[in-house]
Amino acid sequence: MIRNPKSYAVVFAIILTPFLSPVLHAGSPAPAWFALLDMDASGAITLVELHRARWKRFARRDVDQDGYLDRAEIAASGTWLKHFGWYDDSRDNRISIAEFEAKGRERFVIMDLNADGRVTLKELQFLSKAQSSSNGTARAG
Repeated sequence: MIRNPKSYAVVFAIILTPFLSPVLHAGSPAPAWFALLDMDASGAITLVELHRARWKRFARRDVDQDGYLDRAEIAASGTWLKHFGWYDDSRDNRISIAEFEAKGRERFVIMDLNADGRVTLKELQFLSKAQSSSNGTARAG
């Protein structure tokens, strides 16, 4: 598989948009959202850590606790609604936990640039820079 930083940038924007309150800058301390995901404080996020956070997020939205999210359960979130069709692979108008986990795995693989099973701030910084470049916000220096 060819890894193209510009295509990563687009996916990266979708992946971490809810978390990228402070933009990642080289040399800056880990943002609070990164520290929350990095449960063992190893300096990297593993797939297990990412899934644990995602399961909690899913459970908060799954009001009727049936293991699915429908449009009514996510109506308050424009981000979720905007990407509903992307999550709903089965096209049954609901997102299962399995569909949600599958998208999480896809995202993780994209963020794990060196395929070592861990996503570091350095990888996220690279993706953030690639995103800035693709948006035309990078400046010549």
